[in-house]
Amino acid sequence: MKILLSCAYLKSLPMPNRNITSECVTNSFVPTLTFSHAGNIFYEILRHQGFNCTLERGRAICRPCPPGSYGNESGQCTPCPAGGFYQDDIGTNSCIRCHIGSFVKTGNGSSSMQCIFCPEGTKLSTFAGYRACPCKDNYTRLHRFEKCSVCLEEGLNCSQDYKALLPGYYWNWTFPKASLKEYSNFVLNLQTENVHYDQSTVEYKQLIPRVFACSRPENCVNNNSHIVDGIAGSCAAGYRGWLCSKCVKEYYSVLGFCLPCPHIVWVCFEISMTVCIFIIFLVFVIVKSKKQNRSEEGRTIADIVSSRVKIVLGFYQVVGELLEAFHSVSWAGVLHYVGEWISVLEFNIFKLIVKPHCLHEKQSLDPKLQFKIALLFPIVVILIAFTCQQIFRVYLKYKKRYDAHNLEFRLAETRSALSTYVLLILFVTYPSTCDIIFSLYPGVCDTFSIYKENDISISLLRADYDIVCSDLLYYQIFAFLATLLYVISFPVLLLLFLSKYIKRQRDNEHISEPDTNLLNSEDSLMSEPIALNSSENNKETRAIPVWLNFLCENFKPGFWFWEILELARKVTQTMLITLLGWDDPLTKFITIGVSVLFLTLHVKFSPMKNPFEQRLQLFSLAVIFVNVLFAAVPMSSDYGNYISIGIITLDAAILVIVSGEAILPAYRYIKRRCQRNYIDYLSM
Repeated sequence: MKILLSCAYLKSLPMPNRNITSECVTNSFVPTLTFSHAGNIFYEILRHQGFNCTLERGRAICRPCPPGSYGNESGQCTPCPAGGFYQDDIGTNSCIRCHIGSFVKTGNGSSSMQCIFCPEGTKLSTFAGYRACPCKDNYTRLHRFEKCSVCLEEGLNCSQDYKALLPGYYWNWTFPKASLKEYSNFVLNLQTENVHYDQSTVEYKQLIPRVFACSRPENCVNNNSHIVDGIAGSCAAGYRGWLCSKCVKEYYSVLGFCLPCPHIVWVCFEISMTVCIFIIFLVFVIVKSKKQNRSEEGRTIADIVSSRVKIVLGFYQVVGELLEAFHSVSWAGVLHYVGEWISVLEFNIFKLIVKPHCLHEKQSLDPKLQFKIALLFPIVVILIAFTCQQIFRVYLKYKKRYDAHNLEFRLAETRSALSTYVLLILFVTYPSTCDIIFSLYPGVCDTFSIYKENDISISLLRADYDIVCSDLLYYQIFAFLATLLYVISFPVLLLLFLSKYIKRQRDNEHISEPDTNLLNSEDSLMSEPIALNSSENNKETRAIPVWLNFLCENFKPGFWFWEILELARKVTQTMLITLLGWDDPLTKFITIGVSVLFLTLHVKFSPMKNPFEQRLQLFSLAVIFVNVLFAAVPMSSDYGNYISIGIITLDAAILVIVSGEAILPAYRYIKRRCQRNYIDYLSM
């Protein structure tokens, strides 16, 4: 027998007898046992008792696992893992736990003296486990065995030693110096609470992107039930892209919401019906404007219809832009479709044809393509009208049915009709065209700082986060030119033309009034009233052309310019939302101010001739003000949904009032006819 002793406190070695020997060794000494393997049960026993056993030429060589390791019951030794473990003995099957709040950083701990305190930011009152102690609450780590750092950034879930997204927030991992794959592997490895964790992925060495709040929190669901989804972030069904603001394939956008595409047949039917209704209305206005069926106020049916359509159109053009910018409006169930018909009623031609995206993915209209269409659209409309006029001129001359006077008269009629068509189309599409032009200004980009630690940022177009603003230099130059040549010039030219014809009309009316003193004199009896005669001869000169008449016929004579002011109001209220965004305080201040100003002016001056139209316009301005106020004042989620439904009900009331006012006279007419027929029947 041989006894191995630690001789630190011995003066001499004990020698019991000649068959027993002793030897002084250190704690790191590992003896070797050698014996014949054949039929020896000690080989299997030692393999399961913390010995490393091998077979060499029929002999078994077993060595007890040294300090810092343990036997894995398969005849091999395994180092004690890094973390809260050590082993200061030999030939054992397990490691010993370090004291609470301490750990061995590199593993293979062979003494309790190697257990050091866990680093900063960790829980020192808990067992370290397979890491350098768990992190404190709201602390996270980037290394399994290093310190934890405080995690106070909004939108992050930091409850399990790593950063994951909370619902309603977004981050992007596609930029340099960030790797979603590496961070996901690190987190998955961090969650492995046993000795089988991967020692090659104990650290994430790159950067973590900054977190941004989603414009509509419900778009960013970030399902945390799965670790990878919670890290990468996930959008709700139908959404994609930056801040989950874009629609995926087979979805289309309505006021910023993504709805499933209807069947292709229904899409084609909707587009066709919208275009047909507009054409029918256009033809109705032109045809009725030629007839002299006038109301008691001396207005034609076309005048009345166009006046009220202008009010409805102006209201929904503003409300449509406001609702698209208001992220606080809650939409659920059928309210999604309310937003869809609001898009139709505001008659934004570029939103009306957005559903071709449902026909084919490549037919989606991004702001760049919309801008090109917006620039070409007025030019194409004018060129088509000019071409039609020339074709009609050639046609009339070829037929030779008219003399020179009648030919000029027919050509003048055609020119007036085409001018009316052109002006009506440009007037209806003017706010949406301006909005598209403003959407490519330099100031309509949102800048996002990508990383918290580094000054790296990206600037994206607010109207479409798929577009980087650094690629828009030439578009921005053309946007400034279009502002001068169209946005400013169009209302200025309308104002000049109107003032010209109004002045001419007033001058002719002044000339046509006979002087009563002159008529009573003897000289007046010997001559005809030249002024009256000239008035008859200049009847066409005095009248405001049809193509301008719809702008001022529903206003009192002293307020002929009011429609131009209304045009400026609509553009101003939507322009700031496009340029600065609704969250900017200046946008809220000016938008509310403009709403209050025009509401006050309409109450004070009552510029419209017809009392019903005056009340309708006041009601529309009041509802716009309520919409703006609702978006500007934060609402509690407890009753925000109910208020949203009330706001949308008010928005729909404008159309209901106009429809009811149009149906009521028809009902009264039918009722009178039925009563008359009944009386005639009784008298027979």
